[in-house]
Amino acid sequence: MTRGLGRTLVVTMIIGSWVNQSLLAETRSVLAMVQQAKNHARQGDHAMAAQILDQAKMMAPNSEEVLSDFAKNSLAAGDPVGAINTLEPLMRMHPTVADYPYYLGVALLQVKEYQPSATALRRSLDLEPQRSLTLIALGITLLSQKQFADAKDYAARSLEIEPAAAEALAVLAEAEAGLADLEKAEFYANRALSLSPTHAGANFVLGRVRMSQGRFEEAKEYFLKAIEITPSSSRIHYQLSLAYARLNDPENSMKYRELHQQTRKENTARVESMRKRAGLKESGMRPD
Repeated sequence: MTRGLGRTLVVTMIIGSWVNQSLLAETRSVLAMVQQAKNHARQGDHAMAAQILDQAKMMAPNSEEVLSDFAKNSLAAGDPVGAINTLEPLMRMHPTVADYPYYLGVALLQVKEYQPSATALRRSLDLEPQRSLTLIALGITLLSQKQFADAKDYAARSLEIEPAAAEALAVLAEAEAGLADLEKAEFYANRALSLSPTHAGANFVLGRVRMSQGRFEEAKEYFLKAIEITPSSSRIHYQLSLAYARLNDPENSMKYRELHQQTRKENTARVESMRKRAGLKESGMRPD
């Protein structure tokens, strides 16, 4: 009887040792994968980083570092759906971390889920009220819903925290343009360009201002700068078609109208494909 118990204890110890060694090996493997992913991210290869971290998730499904890094790299690689699917459970596990609703809000914005995006960003602000990036992201979300007054308020709050933020100035400029205050829109857009001369949004706003002023040649130049920076923007192609029409250039007007239709179709298909992957209904909206 005693001899049998002794053999059982030995077997149990052997099994325990094997399990501990396996867990240690697995932990080391996950840590190595996380480090490898960080190396790829530093080199700008976020898609590869996300791919490596996706494998690490299977080995360590509850690791905050793995899930967080995967979400951030998925966003950087242009895969908001992967980020959404990871951030929702991450927020449930760590409800007091402001980063996670912020990243979720940014990801939801990319799939045109405007109201849920705003909700997530406001939750992030509740946790960290003085975060400039979150205020800017919320301003962009509200601009997408044409809530110009609210977008203006959040962009202004962001500038109180970080006065030299070109992105906040561009959001404020577009909000003022939406509220038909062209003088302020021009002022803020020029401030944004003084900090970031290649800012597409600020160039776009100045183009709209010049269109309203009847200065169509200048408007065209601003739109051309903006489209060079963001060639997939359907709204800039559309404004260029209008500018060329006003300049009595029907050939270029038609060219950019066709590009507007093409990019709008491509953007719509891309967004709807992502929404389908995320299990969302068709947006019914035309993505920019």
